[in-house]
Amino acid sequence: MRIGWLVMLAYWTVCALVGRGQGYYDLLAKPQPVETFQIMTLVVTLMVRVVLNPRYGRFGRRVDWLAIVMYSLMNGVLETFAFLFAYDLGRHLDVESLFGWHNKNDEMLGCLIGFSIYYVYAGLIHIVVWMRMVFPQHVLHESAPPFHTHCLPFLTLQSIAWLVLYEATNDVFFICLCHCITDMGHAWTCAMPYTTWNANGAFLLRE
Repeated sequence: MRIGWLVMLAYWTVCALVGRGQGYYDLLAKPQPVETFQIMTLVVTLMVRVVLNPRYGRFGRRVDWLAIVMYSLMNGVLETFAFLFAYDLGRHLDVESLFGWHNKNDEMLGCLIGFSIYYVYAGLIHIVVWMRMVFPQHVLHESAPPFHTHCLPFLTLQSIAWLVLYEATNDVFFICLCHCITDMGHAWTCAMPYTTWNANGAFLLRE
């Protein structure tokens, strides 16, 4: 039983329902013209991928392009819906009514709260789901620099770029495209496999 993929399918189903409920599918179907914001976001996405890829390895796994393409397209679109929902949840939170806070710059406060909720969600979903239930061994621990100094700043930069693009243009299509690109780069570098899950919680590859 390919539990890793079953976990992903369950997660993507929830993300798809969120996307439908929040109207992200409608925005996805209306890509904006490629202008400065889109180009800058793409440059940041590619730069982050180039910086992070040497951190990962395949550990003897063969590249399975079907698995890589399926994962990249499905997750690149559907998880983006969950990310945007987390941001929008904080972005439009009525903090004055809930906490009695009042700030003259409500727009900036909303963006900061939205980014904070998004940031926490993105971190938790990767720790709880992706690292523990889906991804096989892929970090080159002996040669990889510390996560908090090497990965986190660049992933934060990428997140800011995606959300600035969303805030400025509402271009969900291009954010999904960038997410697909980064997922494909990651999946190819670590050879995203079809997997099974054994009693000890370790991934077994189906050759």
